[in-house]
Amino acid sequence: MNLKNALFIILLFFSFNTELFSQEVDSSYIEVETNYSISKLINTLKINTFKQSTFDISLLVWNDIPKLLAYGGSTLIITNFPRNPLSSYCLKECKLGIIMLWLVEAIRLNEGKSSYNPFKRYASLNPILSAKGQKTITSENNTLEFLKISYEAYKKWWSEANLIGKDKAKNINPLAETGLRWR
Repeated sequence: MNLKNALFIILLFFSFNTELFSQEVDSSYIEVETNYSISKLINTLKINTFKQSTFDISLLVWNDIPKLLAYGGSTLIITNFPRNPLSSYCLKECKLGIIMLWLVEAIRLNEGKSSYNPFKRYASLNPILSAKGQKTITSENNTLEFLKISYEAYKKWWSEANLIGKDKAKNINPLAETGLRWR
């Protein structure tokens, strides 16, 4: 038997036995990433190369909040950012700070939940701040004034969270006294 025939037989063997080999590993037991690289997320947002397909909001955790808050006051306008896939409205651009605060809010809302409800993973349908009672929403809602007010509220909340602990802090809405809400 020459080398060519031997290779042909080996190839044939593997092509007919792929199912045998693919059954060896149960993919449900493969360890998955349990945390998202916040530094990588922030860098991809800042240079506008973020890809929604590589982002899983459920991987964000409580300990990520300080890094997100560090950029919570940023007025950098970005066009590639996390979006709630359930929303029919497509926000074309947003301030980096608003995105960071929106992600902090998502972490707060989901903290301590053993399973994620896909309809409640995000803080709202869009990273848009609006005055309570305001009926129409557009990207113009995300004013510099709203960013400053909400950023100060989240910083205050985080300082308090460090004193009272996350079990109590997760139940406190940072925007409660601001007249603002997520839309």
